[in-house]
Amino acid sequence: MLRPSDAATLSGALRFEHYTDAGSSLTGKVAGRVQLGESGTALRAAVSTGFRAPRLPQRGFNTIGFVGGSDGLVSAGFLPEGDEIACADFGACSLGHETSLSFTGGFVYSSDNGLLVTADYYRVAVADAIALTQSLDPSHGLRAGARFQGRPVDAVAFWTNAIDTRTQGFDLVAGWRFRGMAWGAADLSASLHRNSTEITANRNEDFIGATQQTLIEQSQPGRRIGVSADVRSAGGLGARFSVNHIGAVTTPFIFEQNITIDAAAIADLEVTFQVADRILLGVGANNVLDRLPNRLPDDSVAQLWTMEYPSESPYGVAGRIWYMRVNVVGS
Repeated sequence: MLRPSDAATLSGALRFEHYTDAGSSLTGKVAGRVQLGESGTALRAAVSTGFRAPRLPQRGFNTIGFVGGSDGLVSAGFLPEGDEIACADFGACSLGHETSLSFTGGFVYSSDNGLLVTADYYRVAVADAIALTQSLDPSHGLRAGARFQGRPVDAVAFWTNAIDTRTQGFDLVAGWRFRGMAWGAADLSASLHRNSTEITANRNEDFIGATQQTLIEQSQPGRRIGVSADVRSAGGLGARFSVNHIGAVTTPFIFEQNITIDAAAIADLEVTFQVADRILLGVGANNVLDRLPNRLPDDSVAQLWTMEYPSESPYGVAGRIWYMRVNVVGS
């Protein structure tokens, strides 16, 4: 770590990795921070490179499954790295590592009265991102009468490095701690998160088609807003309350038409009572407003499997859940 002045710090790091299957990589990071006088505010920024080797399941997992769609069920083979079908029919003989270039920049403010505020912009560019292909059938180049694990398959899928992606966003977080009060203590917080991901290069649109593009670019919420309060009285009574607003997402469910899951505010509430010297009783509810994602259409294939809601929902499908718990605190 370097300290160019009393208010500024500069740090850096280098890391070398070698994988017998994915090769070698040298990554690094440079970070800096500047304190703005006695105001409690500091500016900070960092630039780093990254390296991620394929995971073991991405290299070796293989199975035959049934994929549902508007045309019914088809048998699909999920191929491991180096499989003869992937190599001969699609030229996908090996899976490489992905690399990234990241930038973050923002500020932090802290005060003596317990207030902490941070705001940061971030941008991550990933080259040769590892992604699962769509179901590839004879119209994409699969050989006629293809067999995998000794069984005939109608389509196949495998992991590939066919795309580059870019994710960027903004985080604003504020927290306020109250301590040493005659009435008790409290923690208040609020946060705003915005982000987006896009495919910046697609080197094989047969591998990464419209379905996979929707999964990568639109199936995660682009906006999250949260507020929470945790208040504890000196007499042993406490309450926790939080609301999280989760933005809308669009996802192709079981490879059918796209389904949009509307934004929702999910609220949780808990009240605690001290019932003995070291015993706290808590009563609360998760998703107290009983918010559920959009119901699947009646003609959806998933309805045949008694699935009423898309499993890709960013919030739960169980609705409101009441609970009671007992905590034993230390002496």
